[in-house]
Amino acid sequence: SDRIHIELYRLNPGSYRAYAMKIKLRDPEAMRMTLGKDSFGGAETTLTATQRYGAIAGINAGGFADSAGKRYPLSTTMLNGQYVSGFEPSFKDLFFVGLNNSGQLIGGKFASQQKLDALAPSFGASFVPILIQNGQKTPIPDKWQKTPLRAPRTVIGKYKDDQIIVIAADG
Repeated sequence: SDRIHIELYRLNPGSYRAYAMKIKLRDPEAMRMTLGKDSFGGAETTLTATQRYGAIAGINAGGFADSAGKRYPLSTTMLNGQYVSGFEPSFKDLFFVGLNNSGQLIGGKFASQQKLDALAPSFGASFVPILIQNGQKTPIPDKWQKTPLRAPRTVIGKYKDDQIIVIAADG
């Protein structure tokens, strides 16, 4: 459309399914993030959320923790420029990835809310582990090489021209 251009590729590496999306945002409002069932502690599949919004595509973003039958996002999560449950400084393997108000990919480890706020995030979530940083491969901590064994994985990056690449592999 005149707001977003997406190219979808199916990757067939062998024993699992994976897809890659190349995204060119022409309007920062053309991409958004939501919580499961639009509520803190809500849970639903990515497909259900995508259908509910009438979206062309969707990916599972960020890590989560289960408690008392509910599912909560890990660490710093932002929707519509607001912190979902407050800012939490990056620690251990966690890092933040999102889009700013101009639709550019932003991310990293943030010791202070002021440093993240300076990037004007529109939305984003916390992830583990970092695979590539500043074009350099990073070692995967032992914990994340084996645990959990069959969880889906999402890779988010950008091209020099600010197009976004998302690779999602089923668990």
